[in-house]
Amino acid sequence: YEKKSWQGMIELSNTQIQPEELFVIAKPQSISAEYRVIIGPNGPITCSMTHLDRKLYVTKIDSFEKRLYDYVSRVLDRITYEPDPMWVMDIACDYKDNLSVLEVNSMSCSGFYACDLSKIVGAIKEYFA
Repeated sequence: YEKKSWQGMIELSNTQIQPEELFVIAKPQSISAEYRVIIGPNGPITCSMTHLDRKLYVTKIDSFEKRLYDYVSRVLDRITYEPDPMWVMDIACDYKDNLSVLEVNSMSCSGFYACDLSKIVGAIKEYFA
């Protein structure tokens, strides 16, 4: 959203923003691809591609691309805050092939797109065992 339309977006979305909530607002970037990664207590569980060239493009990824898996693992090694035992990290890839964290969400209110549901269920089962 552009800065001039931020307040209008908040009003339209009926979002109740609390003073302690944090937002990171960055300048617009061109994104070539976006990935949804499901994170568990032991690290990345599964992922899928969600967007390609600015369009919704949901496709299953049978196994993590090494570069994507390594990037997510490095991010997880550097952070101490994890919102839940199971959560979601969206990764963007720009047109220069650089990866960056785009968004972090709880797993309970996120779409799984084409992520491997059996891996998600298995990780949840293992966590509660």
